[in-house]
Amino acid sequence: MTFSKTQFWSEYDVFGRQKVEALKASRPAIIELAGRYKTIVQQLNKPARSPSTGSSNTEELLFREVCDICLWGNGSDLSILASLGPEQLQSRQGEEARKKAEKNVIVNQIRSAYSVLKEAQAKNPGERRVDIVLDNAGFELFVDLILASFLLTSNLATEVVLHTKTIPWFISDATEQDFWALLDALEFPRRFFETPTEDQKHNSIQPERLSDEEVTNMQVLSVSWNSFHENRTLAVQPTWFWTNYQDYRELPTHAKDIFEQFQQSELVIFKGDLNYRKLTGDLAWPVDTSFQMAIGDLGGPSNVRVLALRTCKADVVVGIPKSMDKHLRATTGKPDGPREWAWSGEWAVMQFFDGKEEARGAEERAQYSGNTDSDAAESVYG
Repeated sequence: MTFSKTQFWSEYDVFGRQKVEALKASRPAIIELAGRYKTIVQQLNKPARSPSTGSSNTEELLFREVCDICLWGNGSDLSILASLGPEQLQSRQGEEARKKAEKNVIVNQIRSAYSVLKEAQAKNPGERRVDIVLDNAGFELFVDLILASFLLTSNLATEVVLHTKTIPWFISDATEQDFWALLDALEFPRRFFETPTEDQKHNSIQPERLSDEEVTNMQVLSVSWNSFHENRTLAVQPTWFWTNYQDYRELPTHAKDIFEQFQQSELVIFKGDLNYRKLTGDLAWPVDTSFQMAIGDLGGPSNVRVLALRTCKADVVVGIPKSMDKHLRATTGKPDGPREWAWSGEWAVMQFFDGKEEARGAEERAQYSGNTDSDAAESVYG
């Protein structure tokens, strides 16, 4: 906060060097995903096969794949990267790692999120926005942009707003500056990925040269994302609230402008562990507490649809049976000890709540009861 008010330090990122090195360390996964996304777009542009014939719904399957990519991108932020070598890092970021981790998603409500986006698309071919509250820079921001790009390319959304921190807050937290740095790295991939880091220079290591195809795949993404931004279908919105002390359940009262934006959105995606903890108040909820209850006012007739994509790195977990928690505790060898299974980022949740449906239900109940002032959501949120 103090740096932001100074003349010369306002744009300085004290974690900048670590962010750059982490992004360079993710080079194999970025190369792989840049190539995979090219194939995803090709598949997306093929004529869809009807589910009624027993064939797969290509768009939904691709949406679920991209959400998986986005989810597990949260599994390797700087808090974890510091303890990982190159091979361990790749074991967390590649396609093979994601396939192995599928069984570790203990709550998966992605299908519900897809359904509301398709419903909105059918009802309103015009403007439809999705908001993504970002977590980390580097590789995770890269996969978040893969998701944003997919939403726009598939027309599941006509606008995506990325919500960033206004300051470098906790090591790898994403800022607007990180967004532009990533696009620059992808525009000039040889300059970025073939320039050795300080550690590589110290150990006389020269990064391998990128192939022409790898360069092209990255540059295509950079051109596409810059174009989305120039056309105002992809926006970056830094906001102070994300680094304030309030938890996100207080959005309706302490950040009304953001809350009202979210009410106009078709879906609000909260990325990562800390955003999940702030959604749930970072409280010691019993694990079988419903996600709806844990997110407070956002879990009422809020007119906000919430999707949390989170790899678990802290004790706070809701929406799972106690028996599952007991089983997972036992896997650590400490069945009666702390919830260590939820510390490593190896387990994940994809939890959804539809505040728009809740608001419609509240309005219908109010009308049925004969209440002339039937807007129940307004009575709650003022």
